[in-house]
Amino acid sequence: MANAFVITHGTAGDILPLLGVAAALAAEGHRVTVLTHSPYRRVVAEHGMAFVPIDTDAQYAAELAHTKRFNEDLFRRPMAVARFYEQINWFDQIRRELSTVLARHVPADTVVVARHTSGVSALMAAEALGVPVAWVATWPSQIHALPLMERMYHYTIGPRMNQVRAEFGLAPIGDWGTWFDRPDLLLGLWPEWFDRAGPTSPPNVRLTGFVTHEPAESGVIAPEAERLLHSGPPPVLIAGGTSMVTHERFYATAAEGCAQAGRVGVLVCPHPELVPEKLPPGVHWFRRLPFREVMPRVSAVIHHGGISTVARALAARTPQVILPVNLDRPDNAARLHKHRLAEWLPVGQWAADRVAEMLARCCDLRVDPPAPVDSAASARQAARLIGTLLT
Repeated sequence: MANAFVITHGTAGDILPLLGVAAALAAEGHRVTVLTHSPYRRVVAEHGMAFVPIDTDAQYAAELAHTKRFNEDLFRRPMAVARFYEQINWFDQIRRELSTVLARHVPADTVVVARHTSGVSALMAAEALGVPVAWVATWPSQIHALPLMERMYHYTIGPRMNQVRAEFGLAPIGDWGTWFDRPDLLLGLWPEWFDRAGPTSPPNVRLTGFVTHEPAESGVIAPEAERLLHSGPPPVLIAGGTSMVTHERFYATAAEGCAQAGRVGVLVCPHPELVPEKLPPGVHWFRRLPFREVMPRVSAVIHHGGISTVARALAARTPQVILPVNLDRPDNAARLHKHRLAEWLPVGQWAADRVAEMLARCCDLRVDPPAPVDSAASARQAARLIGTLLT
């Protein structure tokens, strides 16, 4: 069995699918060490896996705040990229990740699994140790955005990255595009039908299906939320993900649209500063709720288009209204809409009355995806493909 290192970054939507794959690796008998943000320590420990934090809780909270400002400034000030990576201590995280793999690897019995694009420490480990590497993407546009990442390295953070490489005795990189082709295995955590609904992935990307993380999304429903779910018509869930990279009008537009549709709303957001000061009557705010238990009991979900929420709603066969901005979200929404599995609006068309109209069309309908979402089977398939790197 392999000595597997799993490295992942970002918010819950980025991290939890990778932890699902890590848990499947552990279930296959591999020795798994997870390197990720400090707040995920408990989730990792519940699977009996080793945990190495790449930051502190306070540093992670600061990173979320910096990420929000970075996304607001990115297109106005592209050279802010290098400063952003310094602010979130990303280069220190890379040092910590690579040092851990170098210190704990087992010759001829180690594999490194990392989040696609940000998992550069895994590629450096491949150089330093000659170990196989798997990069795992959680949404299709992550694959297609790689040329943009290559240009960003070339024009902004490449020199800084080469400084870090030099500290570990690695030669400087000039051709970042070729270097990003190093992974021995590329995995995509989405199904083929979803891939075909937009620009398709390159043939070397192995698709496994959606992976959610059941333990982290399970739990006891708060009494007030239980009351709303139990009494009267099922409410509408409003969810913008765990990051702060949410358009300033998202929650206000979703809440007002829900009210105009005459539906009770359950708004879930861990960041109070993103929630409107005054919600419309019938819309109730909760910091967190267990989506595994809540999603099947709502009439629809209005969300930001994050891939984990997409997968969770599909698994529950819950109608989706998507208000996406930035990153993978518009692409995810368009792929679902092509299969008539979601309604969506680009940001320039956001309006509460449009949201109300979409809710009127889709609330309480039963959604039938082309194939069932079987997260456990998808995670096992990913783990077994990773295992082949050592045979």
